[in-house]
Amino acid sequence: MTDLTERLRKRADEDAKCAENSKVVADLLRPQLDAFEANEDHGNIYAIRMAVDHRDSVKRDGQYAADLREAATTLETLTQENARLRELCDAACSNAETALDFLAKAGRPELAKIQAIYVANLRKALGGGDE
Repeated sequence: MTDLTERLRKRADEDAKCAENSKVVADLLRPQLDAFEANEDHGNIYAIRMAVDHRDSVKRDGQYAADLREAATTLETLTQENARLRELCDAACSNAETALDFLAKAGRPELAKIQAIYVANLRKALGGGDE
């Protein structure tokens, strides 16, 4: 998942730069947009459309960047949690197998059989057992 989180963060940085660039353009065109909105001047419609597009891009691209960073952080957290859960599950399986060995050696075949089913189901549920 490291490659994916790196790509998400890289894209977030690119979107943040797009937002910064759009802000510069929107700020430069702001006087024309203000005049248009105040009905003082209907001058260069292209510049006004450009100002509106860039103004909207600041918010949109900034939100994309924030969302991608949040997704990358969430993915990293979930990956770490998954590794910890996998360790705990492996320990649970190991304990169940130890109990199985104990029951088999103690001459309790009926309990050993139940424990063997439990171990197999546990391994299967964790994706490590035979289907």
